[in-house]
Amino acid sequence: MMTAIITGSIIFCEIVFVLAADLQWLTASHIADRHVVITRKWCKRTPGLASGQRKICKDHTMSMPAIISATKLAIKACQIQMADRDWNCTVESTGRFRHAPKSGSRESALIHALGSSAIAFTLSKYCSRGLISDCGCVEDPGAEVDENSAFAWSGCSDNVAVGVAFAEAFMKSWDLSLWRTKQLGNKDKGSRWKKLGKILANLRNNAAGTNILHQSLRKNCACHGMTGSCEVTTCWKSLPPFAVIAKSLKIKYDKAIRVRLRRSHFGDGAFQPINRSLNDIKKGDLIFLRRPKKFCETRGRECMPYSFGLGSCDDLCCNRGFQTRTQIISTRCRCQFVNCCRVDCDSCFSEVLVHVCK
Repeated sequence: MMTAIITGSIIFCEIVFVLAADLQWLTASHIADRHVVITRKWCKRTPGLASGQRKICKDHTMSMPAIISATKLAIKACQIQMADRDWNCTVESTGRFRHAPKSGSRESALIHALGSSAIAFTLSKYCSRGLISDCGCVEDPGAEVDENSAFAWSGCSDNVAVGVAFAEAFMKSWDLSLWRTKQLGNKDKGSRWKKLGKILANLRNNAAGTNILHQSLRKNCACHGMTGSCEVTTCWKSLPPFAVIAKSLKIKYDKAIRVRLRRSHFGDGAFQPINRSLNDIKKGDLIFLRRPKKFCETRGRECMPYSFGLGSCDDLCCNRGFQTRTQIISTRCRCQFVNCCRVDCDSCFSEVLVHVCK
């Protein structure tokens, strides 16, 4: 089943993630909240899917919960990492972005990288936990071990290879399908070239998201022996919490490179930095095509009035000013143990000042 998913030419991807403004959010996270069971009938009735996508969904329904879980994981990580930015990944109750970033933007690059890494991460974990029937953990991660080493690879390592392979095929399928559609073919040559640039940038940012998983694998070890001795040490590799991966991608977002597409080059040399002082683009770099834009639809966002830079009212409110409100908050207080095994607490109320953009 997993092999068929990875090698399929069209992957069931709209259910996962809005990759750019030229895609539509489906309500993957919203669906997950309602605990919908993925069935063949569900695949048939879900709007917006191509026929090939419906077939993949029908044939491999057991993998879809992992994809929906990855959607929620990516959204939450994006909101945490971008909490102090003017664009902060706010999602409506329907599962759509309140302000969807445009294709080719810096924000779109982050979404692609987070989406691909979340899918690879979640599939790796699902496999290692035995939640998908025909993939499992990796008993031997394949790393070289010195003959005199005091440990042996054992246990259950996260199956990053399968997760990454799935994510790469899954994410690229939508972008590649754009090139095959009449929608792209009917446009003038200049528009088609711009679209090609966005597609290639998306693919590169997808790869940056999956590549970071290989770099994030950690070695964990456990001792085995009589009375606490460490006669035998077994080790395995696992991924850190996704928050660690998301933080690394946020750093790449801050260092993302604006590029243009070279008409005479493809592959690794397809893009040229706008800033000529940059000689090349590294494999893991995030890239974007559009000029950075300030998002000023921040009315009602909390801000910090007495600071400067990211998260400050000067930065978030776009010269509209801010309002100060009094808010009552409840906290647990005067906690005490009762009968050794229960903790009882009172509720204490206090007033705090909250500053929000006008």
